Amino acid sequence: MTSTLMTTAIAIVGTLLGSGLTAFVTARVERRKNEALERQQIRQEAAQERAALRELRVEHRKWRRDRRQAAYQGLLDAAHEAQGTIWQLTRLTLEPYDQHRYDVRRGAAIDAVQAVRQAATTV
Repeated sequence: MTSTLMTTAIAIVGTLLGSGLTAFVTARVERRKNEALERQQIRQEAAQERAALRELRVEHRKWRRDRRQAAYQGLLDAAHEAQGTIWQLTRLTLEPYDQHRYDVRRGAAIDAVQAVRQAATTV
């Protein structure tokens, strides 16, 4: 009877130890799995932040390129306009002298040159 009782006690202790060890290992595996998932989420969030920052940089570069292009186009337009007004002013030498016409064209030429300077400053 003692040996049966001892065998039963050993079996119960062995079962308890086995289930305790299984619970310990399972808890450890779950903890590691959760830690791995957390690390993966952190990496994914960081990748999303980097992608958003990259997209923002691309948008900013496009905006700057568009602004630069508009500034250069404004300079070219102003220079073309100034060339036309100066050409009209020089054409006055072929016509009889008229002070009023000279003053009007001279004022237009000065305004056009100032527009070119302003556009050049923008560039």
